[in-house]
Amino acid sequence: MNLLSLLFVALSFILNTYCLEVSDINVAVVEYHPNFTKSQNEKSYEKIINSIKQPTDFIIFPESSLTRGEYLVVPPIHASPNCSTNKSDTLTHIACLAKSKNAYVAINIDERVDCKPNDSTCGPRGFLGYNTDVVFGRNGSVIARYRKWNLFGEFDKNITKTPDIITIETDKGKFGIFTCFDILFQTPALNLTRSGVKNFIYPSMWFSELPFLTALQAQQMWSYENDALLLSSGGNNIVVGSGGSGVFLGKYGALNQTIVPNIKKEEYLIITTKVPSNRTALKIKEDTVHETDEIARKIDHFFIKRDDLRGYTSELLNMTTGSVSREICHGNNPKLCCKFNVTLKFNKTRNDMDSYLYRFVAYSGVKTFVYNDGGVEVCGIIPCTNSSLDSCTRKFSSYDNITWPTTFESISITANFTNDETAKMQYPNTLLSSLRSIPPSQTRWEKRILGNQVERSFRLVKPQTRLLTFAIYGRDCSRDNFFSNPGVSINENKVYFLLVACSVFALLCRF
Repeated sequence: MNLLSLLFVALSFILNTYCLEVSDINVAVVEYHPNFTKSQNEKSYEKIINSIKQPTDFIIFPESSLTRGEYLVVPPIHASPNCSTNKSDTLTHIACLAKSKNAYVAINIDERVDCKPNDSTCGPRGFLGYNTDVVFGRNGSVIARYRKWNLFGEFDKNITKTPDIITIETDKGKFGIFTCFDILFQTPALNLTRSGVKNFIYPSMWFSELPFLTALQAQQMWSYENDALLLSSGGNNIVVGSGGSGVFLGKYGALNQTIVPNIKKEEYLIITTKVPSNRTALKIKEDTVHETDEIARKIDHFFIKRDDLRGYTSELLNMTTGSVSREICHGNNPKLCCKFNVTLKFNKTRNDMDSYLYRFVAYSGVKTFVYNDGGVEVCGIIPCTNSSLDSCTRKFSSYDNITWPTTFESISITANFTNDETAKMQYPNTLLSSLRSIPPSQTRWEKRILGNQVERSFRLVKPQTRLLTFAIYGRDCSRDNFFSNPGVSINENKVYFLLVACSVFALLCRF
């Protein structure tokens, strides 16, 4: 090979490897309150896509917000729609909208795959049903299909025999895709990050939970730890605690994010954001204390599930000005010890106002995710409405009646975890009163390998007066236990009853 040929190969490699990955990306993630029927949602999707006037590369819709239990057959990969004649079926309609907008469009549907004759694994319905993401290319063709692996209940859905690990080649680089509850598991999300994928499409219908797993909190911690771009579109229903969408840029934090408090009136909100190619001088706007308060007031009535902290080791933080150092341990195999160093300033509070107390907590064990058990390893500082541990999963009901006497000048949390990348991961987990996280620029998240141990250190480097949670949140997937294989055998009347019962229970839990 002569010198000119070598130069050509080198130039091609540089262009393909770098230039496609660093070009600006114009995205629109949709926070959407679904209607009851597929036809209503399809009309709303059309309205949303047509309302986006600026050039857009990606339009992302949330989980469980289009078909609403009506199962659709997904066209083969690379199948192109005939937009001149047939737009009557839903997927062709969305495909043609993607083509007309010259954009990549990601949706989530109930997918139907008919069973082969005499298939004993099929169940009584005669077909397999999946929670499926479908991505259309700029020309309207189907370029990716992902079937959700980690189901959150969803007893009417099946899972595949092996997980889908899906990458999508676009003219803006390579993207991975996963759905909602998947974000807490190794497969498929970390399979993708560990193979080098840095950009992700993420449809969700998240149910927020205090004190560690509200929607934007979970999205930022995952993006921050993996230094990955996360395009998150959330289904919104504040009565049951669903909502939360944004564009998260790894160690830089959220370029844009929201939980819409009054979406029933507006039906949807489109977050349009430019992800810049040059990030060396990137400055991300950070909320002021006043802005944090305004956001928090608007979501006062947002329903939030409560974690079960009864097994945690905890200690009430002494609310006096000065420095506090503690080591709190939990568990035996393995034993987790959390080292806390806190500097705070405390001002006297009015007796007629509410104010949060705080606890140090440590836990190494199993958490129930309603339908699954999952291993967790946690070191954290969490808010409490009174001195009991049980109150540390609640927030005060009226934001206007809260005063904030505590200023956290600095926080340092350090802990050692077993160095096992096949099953364990740790995340920097924070929450402010706005249900947004502390920007990464105001924290330091560090990792040090010590033989068969990994030391994680998380520090607050800018004082905070609206703090709810500051924690290292770890997952230990070796302890996970799925209660059943969802969807293999299904009684649709029972599913309907369960869904109604869960909705009623969620409403009752508000009181």
